[in-house]
Amino acid sequence: MVLHETEETVHFCLFDQGEVLYIEKMEPQRSVRMSSSIGRRAPAYCTAVGKAILSELPRSEVDAIVSRWELKEITKNTITTPEALFAELKMIRERGFAVDDEENEIGVRCVGAAVHDYLGRPVAAISVSGPAFRVTKARVSIISKPVMRAAAALSAELGYKSQVDAVGGAFAR
Repeated sequence: MVLHETEETVHFCLFDQGEVLYIEKMEPQRSVRMSSSIGRRAPAYCTAVGKAILSELPRSEVDAIVSRWELKEITKNTITTPEALFAELKMIRERGFAVDDEENEIGVRCVGAAVHDYLGRPVAAISVSGPAFRVTKARVSIISKPVMRAAAALSAELGYKSQVDAVGGAFAR
């Protein structure tokens, strides 16, 4: 569904000790595609999937991850200070999705949302990724909607019940 709505690459990643592990990739039928691969790992702090997960973890866990990974610059857009990262994570919590704005790879922009287990813990994330000339800053808010719907549906499959689910029957995002 997300693939057809966005016509961009969809990734599903698991969270593992401050890294994201790419375990699924679906590609559109376009000539310019992502060079990502299943089994690849990336630091969580510079990916949309990773930041979506980090935004919902306790501060102490994020502090430990920041200490371990040291927020190294991968591109000129990578967040490299704890203050900037925590400000970004706050914004992600407020809007419900994360953006990798060429932070992990120049020329690639991604939009991601966390997937929760039955306890409500963020354990994975789904994202839409594509070349920055197609996944423009203007398109981010449009792409975020199917990404958040997919994350909510996957969370529900894992038994997660958001507060909105319990009260009104709709997904939280």
